[in-house]
Order: sequence, then C-alpha cells, then structure tokens
Amino acid sequence: MSHVTKAFIELYNSKTTLLLKALRKYEKLIIIAVGIESQKSTLDKVKLSDVTGRINGMAENLNYEKLKQGEIMEILLRLKAFGILTIMNEKPNKIDNNMHIQTFVYPDELCSAYENECEIYTKFKFLFGE
Repeated sequence: MSHVTKAFIELYNSKTTLLLKALRKYEKLIIIAVGIESQKSTLDKVKLSDVTGRINGMAENLNYEKLKQGEIMEILLRLKAFGILTIMNEKPNKIDNNMHIQTFVYPDELCSAYENECEIYTKFKFLFGE
C-alpha cells in the first residue's frame, strides 16, 4: 500500500503536473484538446486540423471566445517551449493543416492536474478513451 501512496504523491507533484496546473485557460484548453485527439488516434501524432476543430468545439461548448489559427499556433509554440508537446511540419515555414502535434503528457497526468480544479477537464474528461 505504501508503494501506491508514494506513486500517487509522485504523480500529483511531478514537474509535468505542476506545469499543467500553472497553464493559462486557453493553454489548458489546447493541451486537453490535444490529449483527447491523441486518445482517439491510433498514431503517436494528431493533425493540426483535428486539434483545431476540437479546440473550437470545446470553446463554443464552454462559451469561450473561439481562437484564430494564429492564436492557436502561438499557444502551441508556447506549449512546445514548455516541453509538453512537439509540432511536426513537412513545410517548416508555413502553417498548414498538414502539421502534426504529439503530446508528451499522459492522460493520467491531465487527470492528476485537473481532476477537481479545471472546468475544461471536468466537462470533457468523458472524451478520454472514446
């Protein structure tokens, strides 16, 4: 039992979990959207177009202002700088829907960070494991 408790404490206080808790509202929205799309996908990476659609659908559902493509890219680049996702593009100097995103955040880390503290996660957690 002590091993389980220790593992839970380590997960709850991991650097990733603490970083996730410190994110701003739209950063949380985007990392949760990427997490949901990653769960749905059989691949390690997801298309930017799928993530964008998910983000805008979630924002509308939450009565948040929809984000423009440039705003989404700006936040994705910030999340990349934090080391919690990567962006892959066949045309590195052009933003297009062929871009792919891969997250380094596991669903249990999202749950640990947001379970009772984030309205976005609470509202959409049922989508993990669709």
